[in-house]
Order: sequence, then C-alpha cells, then structure tokens
Amino acid sequence: MKFLLSSVLRLTGHGVAETGNTEVTSAVSISIMRGRDPGSTGVASRAIDMTQNTMTAFTASFARRNAARAATILAALLMVVVLMMPSMNRASAAEPRLQAVFGSVVAVTLPDTLAVATNSGVVKIIITADSTFTGDITSIEGISEGDRVVATAYGESGGTLTVARLLVIPDLSQTVTRHILGVIIDVQDDVVTLQDGDGNTITIYVPAGIVIPEIGTVVTVVVQVDRSTGRLSAQAFERVEDAVKRLQDAKDRTSDPQLKKELEERLERARDQHLTALEKAREALKRAQEAVSAAVSQREEAERRLAEIQAKFDALRQRYVQEASSRNERLPQLLITGPLAYDENRWFDETGTFTIIPDATAAYAGAAHPFEWDGNTLAIVPVEVQQQDGDSPAITSAIAQSVAVALNDVKSLMPSGTRVTVQYDPNVTPALATLVTVLPPELSPELRD
Repeated sequence: MKFLLSSVLRLTGHGVAETGNTEVTSAVSISIMRGRDPGSTGVASRAIDMTQNTMTAFTASFARRNAARAATILAALLMVVVLMMPSMNRASAAEPRLQAVFGSVVAVTLPDTLAVATNSGVVKIIITADSTFTGDITSIEGISEGDRVVATAYGESGGTLTVARLLVIPDLSQTVTRHILGVIIDVQDDVVTLQDGDGNTITIYVPAGIVIPEIGTVVTVVVQVDRSTGRLSAQAFERVEDAVKRLQDAKDRTSDPQLKKELEERLERARDQHLTALEKAREALKRAQEAVSAAVSQREEAERRLAEIQAKFDALRQRYVQEASSRNERLPQLLITGPLAYDENRWFDETGTFTIIPDATAAYAGAAHPFEWDGNTLAIVPVEVQQQDGDSPAITSAIAQSVAVALNDVKSLMPSGTRVTVQYDPNVTPALATLVTVLPPELSPELRD
C-alpha cells in the first residue's frame, strides 16, 4: 500500500521528495489501514492489486497538470481503494464481481447510462436508484461528455456494469447546454430572473439580439452553462403558451380518434401545469413581499412584480377556460403536492376536509392548503400501496390499472402523512379537490444505501 501511494504521488508530480513532506504517504496509509475490516487483509490486497495498474496509467496522464487537479485525482483513487475493501470482503464467488472504473465520459444516455473511455476500451456503466454519488455532482443530469469518472461497479469484464459508487470530476473547460422551465419574475437590462418549479430563483444573462419575454411568462430557456463560473447564458426562450397552442392545433387537425384523445389529455395537463407554475410564482412573491422589511422602494418593486404575475395568471386562466369550454374539454385546474393531513374523526365521513402541507422545496412551502372533498372527488392509488383484505375486486383491479376511483372507496389506504398530488378547481372557494393521486412510497437514502 505504501509503495502504491508513493508511486501515485510521484506520477502526479507531488511525491515525498518534491513536497518535502515525509509523512504524507505514511499518514494516508495509516488512515486507510485503520478503516479496514480486520478480516479483509487478503481480499483488500487483491483489490489493490486489481486496481494498481489501472490507477497508475490513469494518474500518469495527469503528471504535468497543476497541483490542485492532481490532488483531486489522488483523493479519488484513494476513495476507490477504501470503498473496495469492505465490499470485496463481503463478496463471494456467487456474487457479481466488483470492479474499478477510471476514464473519461464519451456519451451520456438519459436516464441512466454512461459510456466511459478507459485504458482497456469503452465501458458502459448503469446508474440505478442504489448507486451513490460522491462529490458535487449528484445526478446523471449533471454529467457531460469529457468529465472524468472514478467508480466502483458490479459486473463482468466486457459487459455493462452497475455502479455502486461514483465520483465525477467535471471538465471545467467545457460549456454545457441545459433546459430550464420557470416563470420570469424580473427583468433588468440583460439579466432575467427565473423562478423554477421548486421555488428557486435563477439568474440568466441574455446576449444582445435575443428577445426577452415579459414578466409573468412561463418559459423553457435553453442556456449554456459555464462550468468554471456557474454563469448561465440564454440561447433561446420558448413560451409554454406557444407549446400549448401547438398541441391545440394538432388536436384540431387530426381525424384519428385515438390520437385526438391522447392530444386532448396532453393539452389538459399542459394547461394545468402552466397555470400551476404561475400560481407557485404568485405564492412565492406574495410570501417574499410579506417578509420584506427593507426600504420602501424594494417593497414597491415587489408589489409591482406581484401585480404583474397576478394579472398574467388571471388573463391566462380566463383564456384557457374559454378555450376548453368552446371545445368541450375539461376546464383547467391547479396542482399541489405534499403530505396529507386530516381530522381522524371525520376522515371516514361521506364528505369532509383535508389539508396539504406543501413539500419543503416548493415555492409555497410551509403554507398549509385546506381542501374540501365530496362524492365526486376521485383518487388514483399506485399498486405499491398496501391494500386491505376487504377491498372489493373492482377496487383491486382499478388500483392495478391506475384507474381513478371514488376517494370515498380508497381513503382507508391513505394514512395521515401520505404524499399526494391534489388537482383542484381554482374557481371554487373553498378549494374543492377533484382528483387525489397517491404518490408511490419512497425509500430514505439510508435504506437505499
């Protein structure tokens, strides 16, 4: 182990002789040895032998790079050795073999596949719900071609590997393209402030020649990301209402009944999502305005933006209602997601009320939203939800097919705290829930690992 670390330090230009630090190798060696399972000596040695040649070749290409980058790579290599020790100790001949993967990403295929160029050829690795990211990049969406990866993965050589742990070292010299959906809440010269669906505000710089939509417009922005600074530069804006109009025109043109039905469902969802995005922006600005304790000019600016968003929402809702009514389509509704809360003594009445506490990341987080429900309120329950012995065959079949049934028939499957998405009519006060969709239960990160 000490020899391996010394070799890595020399190859990266930071050996003991150059740094003058005679304790570096020993300290790292001792740190790794202390973390090792006492019974894993032989297995750990095999893990180190298996990765030594690959690590040496990988680090050699970095010999002429600056100290900070070399130190990052060294840390990554040591991480792989440490991670492999306990995993190799648990492995048996019947289990998939754990391998180390070092290289550059040459292709990213969403939602889960990377092609990595290594010294032995291109290797495909699969990221699953059980894979753990280490470092600043925590999802495949943040990975780009040219990024370096250090991974431990299960599988046989020559085949597709399944990632256990993954560290991504971004290539900061590249710019990458992203699509961001949100509401424009402020425009100052060539700078646009966007609010996304989670209530985050995003600053985007707009080059000369690109037309900026007005405040209150829901847009998809194509941006280039400078990975070294994080700066976002707009390349194009697409208004969501233009996309809704294209769906509407496509539905009107087609004579295929099945395609017409599919387009109508997509059109209804698009209207709902468009109005919901504006409602979230309105709620967030309202809460921010109430919290403002700054100068009068700042409060007046917040009030102005809120008024513009409110006017945009009212005009859009009126237009969508008219369009849907004239085509005999469902009227647009709003959506909200979060844990369900209710009065245990009244939940099993024929009608009643419940409350949604929006998710912590939502723009309106912390503001409880009360709803009424009645005999016309529907619910969709996923098959992952534990059913009861007394459920009728019709209910069991509906759940298996994700078909909506009366909320009154399945509310016993929804204990308080169940995460749901509620679809409701914004024109009714108090808000009346029309559809409650139960979300599949999620494992905590601790259980996934």
